[in-house]
Amino acid sequence: MGDLIHLIGRTDLAEQLVGAPMGLSYLDNMEPETLDLTSLDAAQAMERLFRVCFEPRLGMELDAMGSDLLMLEGLIGALPSEYPGEPVDLLRTKHRLRRLHSAGWARSTLALMTRSIAESDINEDSRRCWALSVAEIAAIAQMDERSVRNKVSPAGGTPLRSLPRPAGMGRLVQVDGFEAFDWLIGRRMFRPVPLNPDSYQIAIADPVDRHHLGMVLGVLGWSNFGPTKYLAKRLGWTVGEVDGWIKHGPTKEEAKARKLAGLLGLDPDALAASVVRLGR
Repeated sequence: MGDLIHLIGRTDLAEQLVGAPMGLSYLDNMEPETLDLTSLDAAQAMERLFRVCFEPRLGMELDAMGSDLLMLEGLIGALPSEYPGEPVDLLRTKHRLRRLHSAGWARSTLALMTRSIAESDINEDSRRCWALSVAEIAAIAQMDERSVRNKVSPAGGTPLRSLPRPAGMGRLVQVDGFEAFDWLIGRRMFRPVPLNPDSYQIAIADPVDRHHLGMVLGVLGWSNFGPTKYLAKRLGWTVGEVDGWIKHGPTKEEAKARKLAGLLGLDPDALAASVVRLGR
């Protein structure tokens, strides 16, 4: 951060990007090393984004993510690609900042998806907003982009299916957020944000359809217990049974619905009623 602030070197940019007091010029008045860098807005934004992306916890506030991402985007755009005479690897620095930015967008998109599922907002337009790019998936999973790209194809023969490319977006490769979440939950370095089951009681009592019901069970199970195999072990089911309930909707089995509700912290009567009414 000391190098970045030194490179910016202008009061207006410093004030805009890091919240410096008016009239302060880093180059003219002081050495960057004498600043308390942790007090600057850009540093605090990066700290918040890092914690949200890689150290999530139940009840974590995500409201500041939008402004933090915009600040980081401004910082990335303000930095030059090179700065003669300075012993700073700017390309590497900007790459790291872009990775944090991509991870932040991934977390923000996943939060939007889980909130939309809780609020029964799962129409086609909403699902388009859940799309995650290869760069975002790689960043939030702390993986190499090439490794993730090799897992994606439009044909469905790979773990991740690519979505049709948006008009004018060139080579952008995106994956549906729900499918990406299913894959991410099995990655060793990915950490989901734990979810409060109370936020999903209304969706369980009055789901849009059986697929929506499966989505609720999926996001709650993956977020709070991990990969599907862990859910299956806790329930005494096969992985295929749990996977089928999540991806294709529950079967009409009231006893299983009550057992799953108890594990996920949902109302057993409400889930059982919905399963009987909408199940396969």
